Amino acid sequence: MTDWKTTITPEERNGNSIKILDFLMQWYPNFNRAEALVRANTLEDRIFNTPGIISKNDYIERIAKKIYAIGESLEAKKAQAGMTNNPQTPNPMPTTPITPLIQQPITPVQQQVPPQKQPQPVYNQQQNQQQNQNQYTTTYPSPNTPQQSNTPPISNNNSNNNSNNNLNNNNNNNINNNNNNNNNNNNNNNNNNNNNNNNNNNNNNNNNNTVYAQPLTPQQQIQQQQHQQHQLYLQQQQQLQRLAQQNQQQQPTIMQQVQNQQPTQQQQQQQQQQQQQQQQQQLNQQQINQIKQQQQQQQQQQQQHQQPVQMPSGVTTNKQSPQPQNTPLTPQQQQQLLAAQQSHAQAQANQNQQLQNPKRISSTNNTHLMPCLPSTLYPTATQQDINNMYWERVSSIKKYIPEIEAIIPKIIENFSQSQNQQPQKVETYKKKFLDFVQMVKVTPETVVPPLNLDELTNAERYLMNMYLSSLSEEEQFKKILGTIDDRSNDNLIHFEKDLLNAFERTKRYFSDTFLNKTGGVTSKAPSILWFKNPALNNPFTSATKCQFSDPIVPKKKQHILLDSWTPEFKKIKKGNYEIFEKDQKIYNNLKKDLIDFTKNDNTLLPAKFIDKDTIIISETINGGDGGNNLYIHFNQCQFSTSWKGSKKNPAMFVCSSPNIQISSDGELFSIQPLCGLSWDRAEIIIKHYKQSLNRGDLISKELSQVISLNRYTIESHLDLENAKFFIQFSTKSTLLLKSKKQQQQQQDEKINNNNNNFYNLSILLEVPNNYPYSPISYSFPPEYQLTPYLKDLESKMNKEFENSNDLNQLNNNINNNNNNNNSFSDNTQLPTNQSIVESLKIFEKVLKDLV
Repeated sequence: MTDWKTTITPEERNGNSIKILDFLMQWYPNFNRAEALVRANTLEDRIFNTPGIISKNDYIERIAKKIYAIGESLEAKKAQAGMTNNPQTPNPMPTTPITPLIQQPITPVQQQVPPQKQPQPVYNQQQNQQQNQNQYTTTYPSPNTPQQSNTPPISNNNSNNNSNNNLNNNNNNNINNNNNNNNNNNNNNNNNNNNNNNNNNNNNNNNNNTVYAQPLTPQQQIQQQQHQQHQLYLQQQQQLQRLAQQNQQQQPTIMQQVQNQQPTQQQQQQQQQQQQQQQQQQLNQQQINQIKQQQQQQQQQQQQHQQPVQMPSGVTTNKQSPQPQNTPLTPQQQQQLLAAQQSHAQAQANQNQQLQNPKRISSTNNTHLMPCLPSTLYPTATQQDINNMYWERVSSIKKYIPEIEAIIPKIIENFSQSQNQQPQKVETYKKKFLDFVQMVKVTPETVVPPLNLDELTNAERYLMNMYLSSLSEEEQFKKILGTIDDRSNDNLIHFEKDLLNAFERTKRYFSDTFLNKTGGVTSKAPSILWFKNPALNNPFTSATKCQFSDPIVPKKKQHILLDSWTPEFKKIKKGNYEIFEKDQKIYNNLKKDLIDFTKNDNTLLPAKFIDKDTIIISETINGGDGGNNLYIHFNQCQFSTSWKGSKKNPAMFVCSSPNIQISSDGELFSIQPLCGLSWDRAEIIIKHYKQSLNRGDLISKELSQVISLNRYTIESHLDLENAKFFIQFSTKSTLLLKSKKQQQQQQDEKINNNNNNFYNLSILLEVPNNYPYSPISYSFPPEYQLTPYLKDLESKMNKEFENSNDLNQLNNNINNNNNNNNSFSDNTQLPTNQSIVESLKIFEKVLKDLV
């Protein structure tokens, strides 16, 4: 925690507090700025000390999310306040949550109160009437349908609609004018009086106007009744949501907790706020009881009155319409009507249960009540499960939206330029991107039900594929490691099992050679990583021994014994096994020949067995633990574990016979030439063993001479695959090298000062297997070819070595002539003049010319 906190300066923290302050002052400009700054500082300090933050970026992201959440909550309040028609003015920041009141039914006592202020306009009434009429006309017959001549006139009955509109207007006025209770009551009374006058006028007009209409069929009556019940249910549900938001706001918030920590001057204000909250809770309880009474009254009225019928336009008379005749219902229609009444009664029971527990309802729980379309990806999931998965996917991908929006222009540009697409296709491609982004950026307040989980999943896959394909391999691995770091220990165990199972699946599609060359297979998804089997915890037989007592074994449909023992001959094809049997016979015979040959050689001790498959050969004089003893190991099977070698040095494989390994107690370069031999005869092996010991003694003497000069640092390199031995000599002091041009322009001091180059030069000498009878070869590091000064060094070294080789060839010719005259054998050979020390002398001579 302290590591990332130290990277944040006080100026940055103050800047974040000022951002929160400016955001709050935009909504509440009349509030005291000093007090708002205290609240902003407290909010920033709380985010800074949150235990879940692990980095500076996480802290900045939490600040941004908090500002975004504050903005959403304030916009929601603004949208709720916008439902009323009062002029919107910037309100001061509330110290306590404001609880709107639901308009009580108008009583004669309220109508007699004299008004104290100008009545507010009630133009919402006409709008609500039009909306209600439009809603009802959607399920009624068209006004242009033909009329029957014998249909009696029916009076237009709109009293229920007008009363509902008046109730809605009174509720809206009461919600907006909650802060001034006395004045608002007067205004409400005035509005109620005006509404009553309008209702009277409407009723008079309705009584004077009569129209002709068709009688409703039983099915239309059922549909009309269900529609009215649904509208009434929606109105009551909105009132319940408002009450729930009020009760939720009355609980202690972050701002109130900060005020509790202020000096004693604010304690009096807190007591007043608590009293106001208690009064508001009592008023809310009264309003809940009134809603229950209204529901019962409306239910009784619906049973008494007949369903309203839409009136065709253009037909009016002054006669009063008689009551329509009740047509008998069929048994099927009676069952439908009974089912509709039962569903309405069930909705009323659920609503009453919510009224009894209003505090349990919150705006966040409304997301669980949203209808969802059935998912083809999860056919057995319930509505609640689909709803939860929908919002979990939205929250998981929202953190990538800023990065995705940043790369959208680049992706669209590449799409238009690569294939020269038409502008219409490019716009369609761009619109698809933006639609998917908007689909993911939804909130519970902005989403349009029903929720479609399949559509959201397709959008998520499309955006994530485009986003991950735009990342480099390094960024992909960083995200993979980031997801691993964020997981807990328990999740990492499941994560490890998934990785091992994933690798086991890849072996079905990728060969072992491919996996060994590439080192593994990676996936672009941030939560999947396919890799080569690690040696730490690997349950497969081809891996090293597992360090845990109970290794993780991947489960499949059929049980597979991965660690069960099987004979080696079953793993080898028939042709290969026959070759292996022949080789084993040769090795067994060679082992016996070596033991018999050492018994007859006076310079060597008789070979003896260390274990069943290993023998040791030693010199008579220098034998022992410190000598150049030769260890020979014969593998009995083609798939055995590698031999570790002697106590001091590791084992080396024989190139021609991979089932034979050798090692020594002395320097490995003393027996290195034996790796390049063909091990078929014991006599040849013992002969080359003695020559390699002489070679090793000569190399050790020459290296001791070079070390005594104290001019070079020496490093030896043993190439076991190709059976070669290299020695690298590097100068200890830096040398000033000059090119040919610099040597010609030594009089010009400026050029010498600017172009001088100092180097620690190195030369790599390869010692042949039959040294000293073959000359030393040299090479330079490959980077020397890039420098012009070192190219001159290489060209001069080549000339000197050619001259030395010519001299060596001349000596060999003279030696051959002498051997022929003296009848010596052809196998006699003189040592070469180009030794390790002579090669270094040539190297120093060339350096003097360049320095």
